Amino acid sequence: MLDRHALFFLQVAENKGSIKCWLFTTLSSSLGHILMQLHRGILYLIQHQTHSGLSASLFKVLLFLISATPYARMHEELLPSVIVYLQAWMMEDLANKHIGLLVGERQEL
Repeated sequence: MLDRHALFFLQVAENKGSIKCWLFTTLSSSLGHILMQLHRGILYLIQHQTHSGLSASLFKVLLFLISATPYARMHEELLPSVIVYLQAWMMEDLANKHIGLLVGERQEL
């Protein structure tokens, strides 16, 4: 997905707070803001997608994004919020599949 040099640049990404309206924004702040938006976008797509093939691809992208993000330099709530979101999404998905199985069993009776 990204070559070795791109991964190096991502390691300098930083986003500890909001970007202020300065005349100059550092590369690390810009990259940090981009990584925050990528996290939000991927999580939004995972929540609203309906195609299982797309879901698998989105999880691959999210895993790569998680492995390439320097969370120590990002807002402290980013990684915990991603984990909590994914946990809630998986529990909801499992509950929906379980209800679907129960409904299927009742229809067979």
